[in-house]
Amino acid sequence: MINNVSGEAELAFRYGPWAVIAGGSEGIGEAVAYRLAAAGINPVLIARNESRLRAVAADITTTHGRDARMLPLDLTAPGMHQAAADACHDIDVGLLMYAA
Repeated sequence: MINNVSGEAELAFRYGPWAVIAGGSEGIGEAVAYRLAAAGINPVLIARNESRLRAVAADITTTHGRDARMLPLDLTAPGMHQAAADACHDIDVGLLMYAA
């Protein structure tokens, strides 16, 4: 785990401005989303629990000033890959974290 400012800045340089975190509403996925936001990466949070996603996205925006998107989606649903692609069509995603 990266524990210093220069190391965290390197994450944004290496992976770009956006990361998709599947399972980003709680547990490891939520922790990764906060860590990436602290490193300057905007998260796209995917999970089923819309109210929890909304709370995490709002807190990341308030705490870290990042543009946090949320996609309330069941990862086992048919067509979920297209919904995820549509949610990210206008951004440069350089990292996918699957923690669901």
